[in-house]
Amino acid sequence: MYLFVYLLNKYVYMSNNVVVTKGHHTCGQFVNDAVAIKRAPFKSICDQSKRKDPFLGEGFYFWDDNIEAARWWGKSHYYGKYTILEYDFTLSGDHFLDLVGCRRDIRILLTLREKLKKNGCRDDDLTISKCIALLKEIERKAPGVFPYTVVRAMDVSCRKDRLKFVDDENRRGYMLGNPRIIICYFDRNDIPLQTAKVVK
Repeated sequence: MYLFVYLLNKYVYMSNNVVVTKGHHTCGQFVNDAVAIKRAPFKSICDQSKRKDPFLGEGFYFWDDNIEAARWWGKSHYYGKYTILEYDFTLSGDHFLDLVGCRRDIRILLTLREKLKKNGCRDDDLTISKCIALLKEIERKAPGVFPYTVVRAMDVSCRKDRLKFVDDENRRGYMLGNPRIIICYFDRNDIPLQTAKVVK
């Protein structure tokens, strides 16, 4: 176990990533804004009986500056009876893992995932959600292995709003015009709750 921890530790580095954005959290409808601000955000948890694994493991989820995605979530998951709260985020420092805008952070996660595989974890058991959950568990036993408290990632399954880079039918390069970027805080205490305001 100690060798494993050492091998994982050597991939942790001092981060200089800084992302200033807004986080949109969708939840059920409240009687008034004051109650919503006091009670939200709500933790998304794993529920094996329903085969529910949040994308980045258990935590508090926000759309990265995407009120449209927050509305879509409210319509599809709360049948139109929902509240959206907006928070001001400055994501930075050694506890921020940016899987959207920092290739080094992506390599760190992939390297840690490979180390888990070499130490007996099956590839099928290492979805991003399960990989992060396992790394968080290792972090509790051996601090410093996975010191992150907030993760930012992009869901690329969206086919809508794809823009071609060049007008050539033989080339398939696209940019997402409306990417679905998610932010997950693992602990409520790390969220800047004082910035919350109801926007729907």
